[in-house]
Amino acid sequence: MANVTAPKTMANFWPIETPISVQVCNATVQYTHLGWNDTINTFVHLPVSVDWNVRLLGTGGSGWATGQIAGLVLPATKGFVSVATDGGHSTSPLAPAADWVLAAKVNINWNLLNDFASVTLDDAATSF
Repeated sequence: MANVTAPKTMANFWPIETPISVQVCNATVQYTHLGWNDTINTFVHLPVSVDWNVRLLGTGGSGWATGQIAGLVLPATKGFVSVATDGGHSTSPLAPAADWVLAAKVNINWNLLNDFASVTLDDAATSF
């Protein structure tokens, strides 16, 4: 259990006039797919201090960036269970994709690319 505050900013296209605090249960799950040499982190905020609206909201990044924990707060203030995954690599939008998508200088790491493209998104949406 933790109290988290959504900052005064535009996040997930919902404007916030003043900071909002919400009590959440933060569940973080780390797992791997046997033989893939991957490590996936999935982050979930379950709202405790507001009524659950019986919906799950997946958050994410863009481009080569995946979800970040900070993106989970605002949906929780609106009653959503919010979920994000790191896709098996750094959540920083500044981290070079070549660090994880290439198994060698010219070989694609198909397992990690599949994790990023779809596998971890399905895992995050269906595992809880």
